[in-house]
Amino acid sequence: MFCILPAKFLATIVVTGHSQGAAESTIVALYLKLQFPSANFFAYNFGSPRVGDKKFASTVEKYLPNLTRFVERSQGLLRNPDPVTVVPPKILGYKHAGKQVNLDCKHKLSLKCHPVVNYIGSVGGVAMPDSVAEKAQQAEAKTAQAAKKKTAKQAKKATKVAKKPTKVAKKATKKATKKAGKRSAKKTKKTTKKVSKKATKKGKKGGKKQRRPGKKGCRKAPKWVKLAADECFVGFSKAK
Repeated sequence: MFCILPAKFLATIVVTGHSQGAAESTIVALYLKLQFPSANFFAYNFGSPRVGDKKFASTVEKYLPNLTRFVERSQGLLRNPDPVTVVPPKILGYKHAGKQVNLDCKHKLSLKCHPVVNYIGSVGGVAMPDSVAEKAQQAEAKTAQAAKKKTAKQAKKATKVAKKPTKVAKKATKKATKKAGKRSAKKTKKTTKKVSKKATKKGKKGGKKQRRPGKKGCRKAPKWVKLAADECFVGFSKAK
């Protein structure tokens, strides 16, 4: 680990380290920042393991926004990172702090990528910010998935809206048919009642008409009474 402390007002402090030294440089940089809050800090770590938990990582990022971690990635199919940079495991609660910059290691085996010589050679070239590309791809995939979900939701809503008029029409038709049936039944009942009432009234007024076949006891029927050839009009009985 190397620390450069300019004597003049401690205006700028640069902290760097490799492997275990990188982990120590993170702790030292945080300590110095708390001691000299007005100073500008730049921390560059190479092949650093995870130093602390989520709370520690968020504290480091709060006070050291310029902390940068360089990680070598192998030339293998999976482009595995330097094995030191993935310990201790996340499952134990550890988390990296700062911005990660991926470097292009010349070896196919990730175990050979950890030595500081590889980092010095890679930093001299162009860094490969795979993390940025991966984040961009993830963001794009997330946006596409969200758009797909939104389209599916809109299609479902449109189908539901399209089905709604048919459902409403069926309901209205059923209601109208039921209403018409009730009205018809009510009208028929009213008509029947009216006719029955009229007939009863007429029967009370003039009595009941009696007809009997044969000539004996027949009378002359009024013009409005229609009789068949074998019927005989005998008069009206008194209303009860």
